[in-house]
Amino acid sequence: MDQSKIGRVLILSGGTGEGHNSASRALTEAFEDLGVASEIADPLSLGGSHAGERLSEAYAAMLRRAPGLFNMLYGLGEAYNSKPLPSPVYGLCRRFAGELNDYISSGNYGAVVCTHLFAMEAMRAVREKYGCALPYYAVHTDYACIPFLAETRADVYFTATRESAGCLVRKGIAPDRVFSTGIPVRRCFSRRPEKTEARRALGLEEGGEVLLIMSGGAGCGDIAGLCREAARCPSLTTVVLTGRNAELRERLAGEFGEAVRAVGFTDNAGLYMAAADALITKPGGLSSTEAAAVNLPLVHLSVYSACETGNVDYFSSRGMSVRARDSREAVDAALALMRSREASEHMRELQRRYINPRAADDIASRVAGAA
Repeated sequence: MDQSKIGRVLILSGGTGEGHNSASRALTEAFEDLGVASEIADPLSLGGSHAGERLSEAYAAMLRRAPGLFNMLYGLGEAYNSKPLPSPVYGLCRRFAGELNDYISSGNYGAVVCTHLFAMEAMRAVREKYGCALPYYAVHTDYACIPFLAETRADVYFTATRESAGCLVRKGIAPDRVFSTGIPVRRCFSRRPEKTEARRALGLEEGGEVLLIMSGGAGCGDIAGLCREAARCPSLTTVVLTGRNAELRERLAGEFGEAVRAVGFTDNAGLYMAAADALITKPGGLSSTEAAAVNLPLVHLSVYSACETGNVDYFSSRGMSVRARDSREAVDAALALMRSREASEHMRELQRRYINPRAADDIASRVAGAA
C-alpha cells in the first residue's frame, strides 16, 4: 500500500472509557502494517482546551462513587434518542468543531476514524459547519447500540456484531454503510506469549493458579470484596489491575499487603491476561473482547448497567463468559473454570468462534482501500 495516495489517517478517541483509546491504538498498529501513517487525538482537548481532561475526571469519579447516576443518565439518553431532534451530546461536541476543523486542515489526512461517540458527534459538526469532505468512519466498541450512535452521520460504521449492525439499519442507516467487523484489539492480545513466558516476564510463580481482576480504566467496583473472597483460597495468586485509581491501589496494598498484587495503569494488560488462569472484570466492550482474543476464561461482574448490559448479555448467552451476581459468586465461578479443563476449553472454543481478533486489520484495510 502506498501511503502517499491516502495521506495520514486521523483517529479520534476520547477520555471517557479507556477502551476507546485501546481500540485506537489497535487501529494504529493495523495501519502501520499497511504502511499507512496514523495519529490519535481527542477532539475535546485540541487548541489548548482542557475540556476532555475535565470530562474524563468527572466520568471516572461518577463510575467510582455513583454508578447509579451513570445508569440514570444513560437511561435518559435512550429516552431522548427516540425523539427526532439533535441530542444534547451533539450540542456539546459541536462547540469543539472549530478547533477540530483547524486541526484537520493543518494535517495531510486522507480519512478520519472515530472510536468514541463524542468524536463522532464532533466530526459530524465539522462536516455540517465547515463542509469537511474527508471520508469519516465510526468504530463502535460495545455489543449493543448506544444512544445517539445513528445520528453521527458517518460514511461507514464498523460494529461488533451483526445484531448491532442490524440495529443501526433499523434506525435508518443504509445497509451498505454498516459492516460487522468485530471490535479492534491490539496485537499484544491476539498474539499472546505462552503462560509460563508471561509469568516469567511479570515475576509471577510459573506454577499454581493465578486469578486476574480488572477494574476498568477508572478503577471502579467492589474490588476489595473480590479480593476478600479470593483470600478464602490461600494457594491462589491474585493480581488486580486498578487502572488510574491510585486510591484503590493504595487501599488494596494497605488491607492485603503482599497477598494481592495491585498494579496501577499499565500497557501490559495483555501480558497479565496471558499469565492468568481466569479473569474477573466488569463487562466493558474492549476488555471483554481482549480477554476473548487472549482466550482467557472469563467471569463478568457488573458495576453498572447502561451499555455494559448488552456486553454481558452477548458474552454470557454464547458461553464466552459466566455472569456473576456478587463477589462470592464471581470468585467461585472463576475457580470452577480454573479447575475444570472441560469447562475452560469449551469457553475458549466459543470465544474463538464468536470473536474476530483481526478486526483492526479488517477495518484498516477497508479504510485504506477506500480512501
